[in-house]
Amino acid sequence: MTTNPEAPDEEMTAFVEQLAQLRPELVRLAECLCLAADVERPLLRRVRLRFLPQSSSGLEAELWFSPLVEAAGEHSLQLDPAAATALRRRLARQSRGHVEAVWACTRHAHAGAPAVTRWFEDLLWADVFPTAASAGQVARQLRRVLSAVGTAGEAADELGRWALHYVSRLPPRLLRHEDARRIQVVSSERLGLEPPPDPFPRLADTDHEAGALVRHAVPVGVSARSDGLVLSRPPAPGTRTMLAAGGRKVRLEVVSGHARVPEPVRLEVWEDQSLRLCFVVVERLGPDGQRVMTFAHPGTAAEVVVTVSPSAGAVHFAALLSEGTIVLHGPDGASAGRVPAEAATAPRSSLALSPEGSLLAWIEDGTARQRDLTMGREVPVEQTGHVAVGCHYPADGGGLVLTYEQADDPDPEPYPSVWATDQGEIWARTEAGDDEVPDPVAPLLVGRAPWQVTSLALSSDGRAVAAVGGDTRLFRWALPPDGERVPRQIRLDFCADRVFAHPDGGWTVAGSGGPVTLTTEDGDRYFVTPDTEGLAVAGDIALWARGCVVAVASWPSADDTGKSGLRPLVDRLEAAREHGVGCLAVGPFVFAGDGHRPCDALRPPSDREGVPDLAPLLTRAGRYGQRVLADIDLTAIADGPGDPPMAGVLDSVRWWLDHGLDGVRVLGRSVPQGLLTDLRHLLDGYDERVLMRVEETLEFTSVAALPSPAESSCHVVASPAFTHPFLVWAEALSVSTSAPDTLRPVAALSLLKAAGPDVQWGYPVPTHGLTEDRRRFMAAVLLGLPGCPMLPLDVLWEAPVAGMLAVRRDHLALTHGSTRFLDPETPSVSALVREHGDERVLCLANGTQRSETTWVRGEDFGDGMGQLLDLLDGSLTECPADGLIPLTVEACGVRWLQWLPPDPRHPRLFAPPAANTPRARASDVRE
Repeated sequence: MTTNPEAPDEEMTAFVEQLAQLRPELVRLAECLCLAADVERPLLRRVRLRFLPQSSSGLEAELWFSPLVEAAGEHSLQLDPAAATALRRRLARQSRGHVEAVWACTRHAHAGAPAVTRWFEDLLWADVFPTAASAGQVARQLRRVLSAVGTAGEAADELGRWALHYVSRLPPRLLRHEDARRIQVVSSERLGLEPPPDPFPRLADTDHEAGALVRHAVPVGVSARSDGLVLSRPPAPGTRTMLAAGGRKVRLEVVSGHARVPEPVRLEVWEDQSLRLCFVVVERLGPDGQRVMTFAHPGTAAEVVVTVSPSAGAVHFAALLSEGTIVLHGPDGASAGRVPAEAATAPRSSLALSPEGSLLAWIEDGTARQRDLTMGREVPVEQTGHVAVGCHYPADGGGLVLTYEQADDPDPEPYPSVWATDQGEIWARTEAGDDEVPDPVAPLLVGRAPWQVTSLALSSDGRAVAAVGGDTRLFRWALPPDGERVPRQIRLDFCADRVFAHPDGGWTVAGSGGPVTLTTEDGDRYFVTPDTEGLAVAGDIALWARGCVVAVASWPSADDTGKSGLRPLVDRLEAAREHGVGCLAVGPFVFAGDGHRPCDALRPPSDREGVPDLAPLLTRAGRYGQRVLADIDLTAIADGPGDPPMAGVLDSVRWWLDHGLDGVRVLGRSVPQGLLTDLRHLLDGYDERVLMRVEETLEFTSVAALPSPAESSCHVVASPAFTHPFLVWAEALSVSTSAPDTLRPVAALSLLKAAGPDVQWGYPVPTHGLTEDRRRFMAAVLLGLPGCPMLPLDVLWEAPVAGMLAVRRDHLALTHGSTRFLDPETPSVSALVREHGDERVLCLANGTQRSETTWVRGEDFGDGMGQLLDLLDGSLTECPADGLIPLTVEACGVRWLQWLPPDPRHPRLFAPPAANTPRARASDVRE
């Protein structure tokens, strides 16, 4: 066999020459068919009668079952590619007239064949006389097919399927062409297959560049849940959306943020598919609650065991994964090996580690198995004839203790040290004098956990107890408990369900989830942090409204409320959803008129023929996962005689809620407090509904005017006057035509504190007194504030808002994160830090007409040295551990900078906007 992939197969060539001496008619018939992609029965009969008229029909059957054929079906056959190459070499030695007659016969027979078949046969013809067919002709043929396969649509999929079949059958001389390889890679990419092996040496990036010809930006839903990561195509409602390069199949690499040695898990996400990837996380905490060591392992753990006093080089942690593999890790988190599940064995259970971490045991099919981890071999276990159902090592040392199914269970501990009830109560037994109780030990209530406890651990000195319950908190109570029984809370960034005590007073916590890094084939990286904050902090607010962007649109006029008037609004819903907008507010519907009923824009159920038809809007919005609010103007509603009655307002709102409306925004400068309270109670009777209050006024309202009972009871209170806890707009306080020099940001944290935990702030853009560039600047600033930015619908597609929406959508710190306001060195530049888990984003805003440089301290938003990644333009700024960092913000500009730690497990990440979305830049804010 030759080692040159371009040379013919010498072994097959020799076989064909030998067969030609034994059966010359058979080889001659095959020669006359070697230019055909597929040989149908009619073509076989026609060629035999024309070129071998003296032969019998038996020659056809002999060829059908000969070694020259690779595959034969009921109606057609295909010659072996190597044999066909040797046959074309023999055919080329015949007279030119005979060769051209064979080619004419083939072309005539396949004149109506698919284009890909005729293309393949044209290349086979070019291989007969290589010197006659120029390299340019062959290249044009290959380029034409590559262009056709690279287009979109089902037809290109079918073409790619046939091209992938035919290209591998091309002669080696043609298969070496770069475009021939590109056709294979592109066709495979279209079909979600791995490309065939390449026999020719090429540049390392050839396949990657070829795949990029057909890959496009595919939206993938990402949901970081308590137990791991869920990816969905198309994105499931409520998930974050990332853009990954791919086609029918998207390839991703996933690394846990807790991985000690980042070893990516490679995933393939197909169309209409969802994948779930879990990570087992173990974290060692010191006596002060600080993190000492953390590591993660992909998979779901059925059982976890930890030895609290391992010897040098011993195993500290073992996890029994759901598929039966046991993974081992040392005290520093490094991998210490694994015990793979044997084929066709029973499930494993009852995992156990000896106190010093040198012995591992488990139960398998009723038999105890024990392994010496230092020697790497199994150790015999003495076992009676009974079926073993459990095993453990005594904490004070000793051999393995077995529990049998049919034997009498040993007496349980009569007085457990600590235990938990189903209601979350933590109890302990402490020594008490005989004067208090007759028993030597008495139960004492230590405290109450907010959930059903999944694991308890008592410190070695008996002075503390820790509990976890499947969320991101570890509770620690002192023993004996203090008077208030208030535990110490330790926040984790994964969900813990097991806790173990250490002799030094520290704890080891095991669970699942945590932050992950996703890398696409194009190298884009996304850092995904699970929403570890308790959602209950939002009080009664519907979960979908937390951090939701609300697009405000005008309802078509009375003359345009038909289908044609609604169509532009309905058609923009899908694009708004892709931009990260979760809710649409339409209106306003004005309540005013003759004092007996609202105007024709919104009638109560008793007069329904005048009610606007929101059904098409609600139906389309539900299809895209959008929420819809109705703006109702209650300016004319009052308590005085002759004013429109409040009962009509409640009837109309109830009618819309019954038909799928997600809530209302109440407009009007003066609205009766009793009406707001009644609306609140009405919406409380419906699930996941919200009430927003928008007070259109340009006068500053003092803080003391905020906490009135009615407004504090609203789910979301919103007003340009007092709902900008971060910014008070100087321009909004004046209706003069002369624009001030600056939109001066004024910190007003007391407004946030006055609202209380049950109010989430909303931020509308004032409709008066703002130029276009100032309106865009205000919208850009609002996107970085905590709460619900309410933006005009037409602003969403303007720079820089469009790009900022895409970035905000993919960073939980900007939607669900907490807020810390900084005192910048430059008063005209406002600065705040949004934090969520490991994500920290610094938001800067400069409202002046000139570029400003402010100075911030690295310790204000980072733990030591790192880098600041500009989420809007991708630039990097070094961030020293101490000292001031100069940051320049352009005139009327906004910057978002994410702090990246130097730890390699947190790589530099940037979530790029969609391909058709302009990337937001600070300079885009200006006219």
